[in-house]
Amino acid sequence: ETIKPRRLRRPSALHHAIFFRTLATMFDAAVPLLKAMELLDESLVGSRLASAADNISGRLSRGTTLHDAMAAQGHAFDSLQVRLVKLGVETGSLHKVLNSIAEHEERRHAMNQQLRSALFYPCIVFVACLAFLIFIPPLMFNGLFDILSQSGQPLPLVTRAVAALSRA
Repeated sequence: ETIKPRRLRRPSALHHAIFFRTLATMFDAAVPLLKAMELLDESLVGSRLASAADNISGRLSRGTTLHDAMAAQGHAFDSLQVRLVKLGVETGSLHKVLNSIAEHEERRHAMNQQLRSALFYPCIVFVACLAFLIFIPPLMFNGLFDILSQSGQPLPLVTRAVAALSRA
């Protein structure tokens, strides 16, 4: 029997924001890039990005460029992030690019949170309406369904469906 590998989820926008903000801060503080990658902790950036940081530091120590090392991490970083880091390295403004990526990821995280909070109330209303549609007809119309079925008249499809649902 073969075991299917678990599909790895992409790190959250919050973890990306923390990763790039921390990296930018350490870069601004003149911490060497290799040491900065080693300092990124799993409790800070999540297990997926901490593992990627370890792999990146190994690749950097072997002479790989930062953007190539990031690109080799699979789905830990998206192509835009990798291309921006490459641009920052080539132009000598990596600290600005890292800060920009962090700001973008922070805005993305805030937008995701805002969307979730905006959808919470409609989801609760939908669940309440669905529960109303499932539980109220059997309680209120059970006797009416019996009278309608005994009348001998063919019932409309919707009425039969509601009656069947209330019996179930």
